[in-house]
Amino acid sequence: MRKLVSLLIMFFTVIGFSGCSFQKDIPVGSVIQFGKYNIDTDLSDTESIEWIVIAKEDDKLLLLSRYALEEKYFNTEEWSETAVTWENSKLRDRLNNEFYLTAFSDNERQNIILSHIINSDNPEFGTDGGNDTDDYVFLLSADEVTDYLTDRKIRICEPTPYAQKTYRYIDSDSSDEYRSCMWWLRSVGGETNRFCVVDTFASSIGANGTDLSVPHYVRPAMWVKTGNYKNYKFTATEWDSVYYDPEETSRSLPATVVSAAN
Repeated sequence: MRKLVSLLIMFFTVIGFSGCSFQKDIPVGSVIQFGKYNIDTDLSDTESIEWIVIAKEDDKLLLLSRYALEEKYFNTEEWSETAVTWENSKLRDRLNNEFYLTAFSDNERQNIILSHIINSDNPEFGTDGGNDTDDYVFLLSADEVTDYLTDRKIRICEPTPYAQKTYRYIDSDSSDEYRSCMWWLRSVGGETNRFCVVDTFASSIGANGTDLSVPHYVRPAMWVKTGNYKNYKFTATEWDSVYYDPEETSRSLPATVVSAAN
């Protein structure tokens, strides 16, 4: 009996360590679930946020939300002649405070890395990109989209049902079976009150950017740790195309990440 117990302990120990090894080997292109937010139109509850792993470095992963989570102004609804940068924008403040504190539990926040963010000048127009920042949650830059999102289908982004409530600037084409939206980048455009976006159809980025008087969709990004298994456990599945059947009732992938503690 004692021998059987010892064998069982060894078995579950091996399973546990193999799980950790698997977690360390999550490939780029995997989809994980991490944190909760308003995803559907029922505001009485929140649902898991889906993220695509778009890069790996050592023991950390760069995550980009699979769907646009909301539509927001980059700064304010009112036009201002005051120069805006990512550093002093209202959207940066929202992502690193309200969103960061409400979408993730205390234990989940232990896995989100405070990252040094490079805010480059516009290479074509020379517009000042402002100071570099240290952020938990951020928007991708134009360079990062070029480097990490080489697959056009990852650039094409569909809003969640919650984000679609305003239904602004969404392209719909039933023949291609996709619905996509323009989503903000943190890269400054041709003037101090213009910022770059990924457009809806061609998934390209115009260097001149778009007017800040118009709201666009928000697709957050962040670096997370992979080694803190006490508070966070990964499982993974392969990313699937954002293309979908508009008549389909279910738009979500199978559960792909489990947060060990909420």
